[in-house]
Amino acid sequence: MHIEYYLAAAAIAVSGGISFLLLLYASKVMARAISKVDYRKVSLATIAVITAIVVVVTGWKGVLIMVAATGIGLSAVLLHTRRMNCLGSLLMPILIDMAGYTEAFGRIIGLW
Repeated sequence: MHIEYYLAAAAIAVSGGISFLLLLYASKVMARAISKVDYRKVSLATIAVITAIVVVVTGWKGVLIMVAATGIGLSAVLLHTRRMNCLGSLLMPILIDMAGYTEAFGRIIGLW
């Protein structure tokens, strides 16, 4: 027999049971803690951290791209459209470039 398989299955079952029991307690504690959080402060801190990471990693060119992408993402909310359409507007240029058709596509739409 494969005793290792049964030991692994037992370990998974025991750890699942323990985590379920811990989750019952932890979820109540977290629900109380989350109700006290000021979401505006969390959102502003998140924006600051993401912006700082972009500045450090990519510089000001990355910030410009981040601003453009943010504008595209917000347009879905402001225009009441599906966010999937915005995703297509971000992914299609990447797909065209990775496929090697950047210059041909640029000529078709009159950029070159």
